[in-house]
Amino acid sequence: MTFLSPSSTALNLDGSSLEDDAVLFSTRAFALDALLQFQSGKFDQCLTALQECLKRKAGDPKEGW
Repeated sequence: MTFLSPSSTALNLDGSSLEDDAVLFSTRAFALDALLQFQSGKFDQCLTALQECLKRKAGDPKEGW
């Protein structure tokens, strides 16, 4: 029987890592916040939330536009 060390990356059933899920969760939270700020006319706060999304997604190959 093999045990994973705490430093190894745990995988979900779909093969993604738990770290990826954590980044996705926080990015989604900032994106939702940006949407709500935009809809309420708070455009400066919307931009701040979008900038946080970009920081969280830095280095993501899917975001290389």
